[in-house]
Amino acid sequence: MVAIATGDKPEAIERFRKETGMAYPVLLDGGGAAAAFGVVSSPTCILVGPDGTITYRGAEPPESLR
Repeated sequence: MVAIATGDKPEAIERFRKETGMAYPVLLDGGGAAAAFGVVSSPTCILVGPDGTITYRGAEPPESLR
């Protein structure tokens, strides 16, 4: 799992990771990844299958991952 942050300062992201115990990496995006996946609001959770097909899209992770 990888988080992609858009428009946030690295310091704020690191603070959020520590406060929430986030254990997966956060990539800083200048807009390219968000645009490629059609992200128009935050947060957006997208799951991509091994074949590159989007298998889930929503504001929160699917129930099975919570």
